[in-house]
Amino acid sequence: MFTAFGLLASLFAPLVTAEARVLSSLDFQGAARDLRELLQGLLPMLLDGGEDPLAWLDTGTLGNALSTALGPDGLGGFLGGLFSLAGNLVVALFSISFMTFFFLKDRQLFPSILRALTPDRHVERVERIVENSTRLLTRYFIGLAAQVAIITTIVTGGLLVLGVPNAFLIGFLAGLLNLIPYVGPLLGAGLGLAIILTTHLQAPELGNLMGKAGLVFLAGQLVDNFFTQPVIFAGSVKAHPLEIFLLISIAGSLAGITGMMLAIPSYSLIRVVAKEFLSGFKVIQALTDEL
Repeated sequence: MFTAFGLLASLFAPLVTAEARVLSSLDFQGAARDLRELLQGLLPMLLDGGEDPLAWLDTGTLGNALSTALGPDGLGGFLGGLFSLAGNLVVALFSISFMTFFFLKDRQLFPSILRALTPDRHVERVERIVENSTRLLTRYFIGLAAQVAIITTIVTGGLLVLGVPNAFLIGFLAGLLNLIPYVGPLLGAGLGLAIILTTHLQAPELGNLMGKAGLVFLAGQLVDNFFTQPVIFAGSVKAHPLEIFLLISIAGSLAGITGMMLAIPSYSLIRVVAKEFLSGFKVIQALTDEL
C-alpha cells in the first residue's frame, strides 16, 4: 500500500510542481489581449453590427481578473493546497494501514468481536451477513476501481491525441472525481479544462483545443453513463440501475455529496442484514432476491 502511494506521489508531485511553475510565469496581460482579440473575432459572427459590446472591457481589467482566478489566490493556490492535502492523506493512510495490518494478520479478529457481541441464536445469521456483505462490498470496490480506470484511460488517451501535456494527471483526477455521483464529472471536467486553459492561454488555437478537450470529457461521461454504471457499477452490488439512481438521488437530498458517496455501500449492507432478519416481508424479498 505504501509502495503504491509512493509511486503515485512520485508521479504527481512533479506534474503539480510544473503546473504551478507555469501559472507563476504566465503573462496575464498578454493573455488578456489574446483573449479579447479572440472574443472580438467571434462576436461579429453572432451580432449584427451595432456598438462594440466589449468596449467596457479593457485588457487591464481582464488581465487582473485572470491573475485573480489563476494566480496564487485562485487555481494556483488550489494546486499548492494539493501538497497540504497530500500530507493529510499520509497521516490518514498510516492510521488506516495500522488498523488494516492487524485485521489482516488475524482475519478472525473482527468476526470474533461480532460473535462475542451477538446472542447465540443469531450467530449463524451474523456470520452469513459478514460473508455476504464482504463479497458484495469487494465487488463494489472492484467496480469503483474499474470505473476510475475506464475514465482515466478515455480522458488520458483523448488528451494525448490532442497533444495536451500532463494528460495522465488530468485523466486520473477526472477518474477520481468521477466517483462523486452527478457532481464529480462536472468537477473533473471543470478542473481538467482549467488546467488546459492555464497551460495554453497564449496558444493561437485555444478555442479549438478547449472544444476538442470538452468533447473528450463528454465521451468519457457517455461511456460511464451507458456502460460503466449500468453494467459494472449496478451489477457489482446486484441492484437494478433505476434502483441505484433513486437511491443516490434520495441520499443526495438528505445528506449531500457525502450521502451520495456512502449510499451504495450502506444500502448493500442494509439489504444483506434485511435478508437475514426480515425475509418474511414481500418487499424485502423483492429487494434481496438476487443476493
